[in-house]
Formats: sequence, structure tokens, C-alpha cells
Amino acid sequence: MYKVINAFTDLQDNCAVYHTGDIYPRKGASVSDERIAELSTAANKLGYPLIAEVHNVNPDGEPSESVKKAVSRAYITKAGKSSSKPTEAVKTGKKRQTKAAAEK
Repeated sequence: MYKVINAFTDLQDNCAVYHTGDIYPRKGASVSDERIAELSTAANKLGYPLIAEVHNVNPDGEPSESVKKAVSRAYITKAGKSSSKPTEAVKTGKKRQTKAAAEK
């Protein structure tokens, strides 16, 4: 089972639109292993992974909380926001001060 981690239009499936969080492939569609590999890596036209395999699924078919958090982190990282805590140097601004001093 795969979940969409970045929204896309599948050009090989009658331009089916997949939104973040959707299951891939849609019900009734069949895809090759090559297509799965293409969409789960950066080897596609957009240049970044679009789907991720879901291993931990609840009995109702929904991904577990750990999978939801992982997908959320992947989405936040792709959106350009940091998903990790800032380092001490960033908190204190030491890197900026050093860079500014080097420019003088």
C-alpha cells in the first residue's frame, strides 16, 4: 500500500489527480513495479518522491500514527520548513555573526 506524500497528477492514469494523504494507486487502477519505483523516488518529472510505502496500517486500513507523522515530516521538509530543532549556534545567531564579521 502506498500513500501520496506530495500531490500530483498521474499522466499515465488518464490524468488522475492524487492529493497528499490519498492511497496510491486509486481503486481499480493497476500500475507496474517500474511506475511505483519512479513515483517513490526522485526519478520522475517533478524530481522528488510523490508516494511512500505504508507498512503500519490499522485494521480499518488507515495508516498508523507513526506513519502519519513520517508523511507529515516528509511534507514539511519538502515545503522548505525545518522539521528538526535548531542547533545552539542558530539559536544564538553565532553563524550570522561570524558570516557578517567575515564580510567586513
